[in-house]
Amino acid sequence: MEQLDQPLDGRETGYFRPVWTEEPRRCWLLTHRYQANYFHWLFEVVPKLLLAERASNAGDVFYIDQSQEFQRSIVNYVLGDGMRVLSATQRSHLRFLQGLALRHWDAFSGIPQPVVDMLRSQFGVPAGPPRRIYVSREGARGRRVLNEQAVLDILVPAGFEAINPSRLSWSEQVEIFASAEAVCGPHGAGLSNAVFCSPGTPLIELSAPRYIFPCWLDLSRKCKLQHRLVPGVGTDFAVDHGWKYQWEDFEVDLDRLRSAIHDLGFS
Repeated sequence: MEQLDQPLDGRETGYFRPVWTEEPRRCWLLTHRYQANYFHWLFEVVPKLLLAERASNAGDVFYIDQSQEFQRSIVNYVLGDGMRVLSATQRSHLRFLQGLALRHWDAFSGIPQPVVDMLRSQFGVPAGPPRRIYVSREGARGRRVLNEQAVLDILVPAGFEAINPSRLSWSEQVEIFASAEAVCGPHGAGLSNAVFCSPGTPLIELSAPRYIFPCWLDLSRKCKLQHRLVPGVGTDFAVDHGWKYQWEDFEVDLDRLRSAIHDLGFS
């Protein structure tokens, strides 16, 4: 890539002047405002990567974030040749002679069925020995389960084991969810890999009382999973509290959890 400008010493109008580089190859632009979040990456960026790869020419390159392990794993799986990838960073300034972008869809408004089918077809793996898993948000910045030990005291005797996706490789996560006999966990990106579960798998969503969002119900319907919502202590369905409470830590309603486990035949 040809360097076009040199940075100035000091500051110019409060900012360093960027170093622009020119990319002569045709480039697929695959960035996203929330690309660091696994939910948005998996359901909004990865399908575009798959479509772009299928429509690309041999000399094309792909401008995409690779800052996290799950991003690098998927990009390597799809593209293989690292020479075709330009890593998107907050400080990169590129001029493309020809850039291609795909139309954006908002997974929060519903994950398109073709996206679900594409992901399951492309990345699905054979199921291993059945496992019942609890997906923990321990270490997350918010929406943590305050009474998680009490939750585990109910789930572990019912055959569940706790996992933390942030401590697993992407391939390990896919394998675990593909083998899941049941999935339980608080609302969050950690449940995204339920897209790889077998049809009929129960998905027990633990939800904060003032932030109930239907994306996992939507995914469950499209993957033919059995969705069960367990609202947190203090839930009032008559009040729509909205986005400002989306990171609020919460307590699971243990009686409702026991009832869900019993109804699914796991108690």
